[in-house]
Amino acid sequence: MKKKLFGIPTFVFYILLGVSILALIFGSIFDLQLSKAIVDMNDPIANFYETYGLWFAHAEIEVIIVMIFVGLYKREKLPLKILGYVVLVVANLVLIYIFHKFFWLNPNSKEILFGFRYSNRILVIILSALSLIAVGVLTFFVLNKNAKMANYVLFIGVMLAAAMGLRFGIGYILKDLGGRPRYRFLYGASGAQYDGLFYNYLNWWEFAFWKNPHIDYFRSWPSGHTMNSGLTLLLIALPSVLKKRFKGDVYVFLGVGLFYTATMMFYRIRVGAHYLSDVAMGLFIATAITYLILSLSEINKERFLPKEEETAK
Repeated sequence: MKKKLFGIPTFVFYILLGVSILALIFGSIFDLQLSKAIVDMNDPIANFYETYGLWFAHAEIEVIIVMIFVGLYKREKLPLKILGYVVLVVANLVLIYIFHKFFWLNPNSKEILFGFRYSNRILVIILSALSLIAVGVLTFFVLNKNAKMANYVLFIGVMLAAAMGLRFGIGYILKDLGGRPRYRFLYGASGAQYDGLFYNYLNWWEFAFWKNPHIDYFRSWPSGHTMNSGLTLLLIALPSVLKKRFKGDVYVFLGVGLFYTATMMFYRIRVGAHYLSDVAMGLFIATAITYLILSLSEINKERFLPKEEETAK
């Protein structure tokens, strides 16, 4: 068994898995009491995380898109180069569609951020522009475009894409099976009333897929936001495909991922969207997927690295 995954000791992942299991157990007993004590649906930071917090996780999708594009574009065969451009264009259109779906379709909504007031349609333009800028920066200034590294860059991109696929598959299945109502829709929940609807509390293990409708109100367990933010830990593989590296780069990516995930977990509880056991299960799934994908990548990466070049370990 590898003692390190892309430079990070494996015990870090064991600790995260252990913490998520302990939090799941603790939350299974005290979920409702903790939410009553923590929730403040008017917290501006919590609402900011709910509305915009996933942009950083979506930015990881841009990283994956560019890896696959670079890996295909640097091939000698023209069909593979064309395929690379197709992936780049289609994937970015899908990402812009996601922004459109969540923000553009509600044009009259006004948001306040850093003292500025603007419509959601302006936000779509801003996020779409940032995504395209990220693609340009990653492609032309950051990623290693050495043709000899094409196989490796493509390999890492495909592995990270597989992680995303696992997350969405497992997440959607468990959310539908759980059918757990979110805290903010409960009878007697402190905070704002949503759509005049209230439901009874349900433990995460009391699967209610057979009686609760498959709508967002009943998709509390596990936390999708936590799974998405937790997968940013995969970015510790990113330095291995960069043009230039700096000392401790993997630990910088690890620290950013941990901070982002921890704050996301807290503020998802804070805004009444999830319970402790929801975010704990989300962290467990994200960590398990990250460990699996990075382990498989570490084991097989020598097959894709050019023989005459070494990537930092």
